[in-house]
Amino acid sequence: MIGDHSGHSRPHGRSHGKPLKILHVINDLAVGGTEIMLYKLLSRTDRNLFEPAVISLNGINPLGKQIEGLGIPVISLGVTSPIAHPASLLRLVAAARRISPQLIQGWMYHGNLAAQAATWLARRPVKVVWNIRQSFSSLDDEKPATARAIKLGARLSKWPDLILNNSEKSVAQHFALGFPADKTLVIPNGFDTDTFTVSDEARASVRDELGVPDNALLASLISARPAPTDDPSPASPILDPRLPQDPDSGCKEVEPWRVHGLDKVNDRAIELAQRTDRDEGGECDEGCREQRDADQR
Repeated sequence: MIGDHSGHSRPHGRSHGKPLKILHVINDLAVGGTEIMLYKLLSRTDRNLFEPAVISLNGINPLGKQIEGLGIPVISLGVTSPIAHPASLLRLVAAARRISPQLIQGWMYHGNLAAQAATWLARRPVKVVWNIRQSFSSLDDEKPATARAIKLGARLSKWPDLILNNSEKSVAQHFALGFPADKTLVIPNGFDTDTFTVSDEARASVRDELGVPDNALLASLISARPAPTDDPSPASPILDPRLPQDPDSGCKEVEPWRVHGLDKVNDRAIELAQRTDRDEGGECDEGCREQRDADQR
């Protein structure tokens, strides 16, 4: 289902007949780990084999515009939970019927529930896949609406044809809540190694932009949107305030959204806003940890 870098399709999968219609249902299209992964998937989908469409429950947002730029239709329902609002549920079903997909894939808890509802009310049998993309230590850490959606999802989790997850840890956590492990498939997060590769030019460019000396140790903690379970501790040993304060041996922290849990080293931290203009954010790291535990807000 994935095309190559030239945009040409690979000769496998459905080679004859019409493309398979796939409807992706997601809570929103703000910038987050789950939303970015959906965009990556859509940007590499072989359009000769698959015909994708997207329903966003709560707004199109800038990422939705990028998806539309791929030539993929995006429909916004303008609601947070169509399950709780009958009129919104009818709009969801009407939109799904217009698209008439052969497969509906939900993304995260609200999207999974909406995808399941659309499947139940479809005019003909439709396969449905859920996609869970987070781990958690306790439901108490989640927003009330998210916690309710997780609990409801556990009760309904026998209905989807398949449940996708991006980590074995998350599978175990959800199994403890009642999600079936026997119909769960783990697909770890993937990254384009042709894009995210070592580059001396990018390293020098980013350091020059940030005003970081060439011989300074630079660590980055990347989080598309901070979730309650995001843990800044992996950077703490590097950013320990007891480390030498000499600027040539000091460290700087780079995070797109905020520097959290690192108050004691904020004088040695650089906070960056969201960046979409370059793929070089990780090129200047001697050590890089990526945190993208997407949450359902």
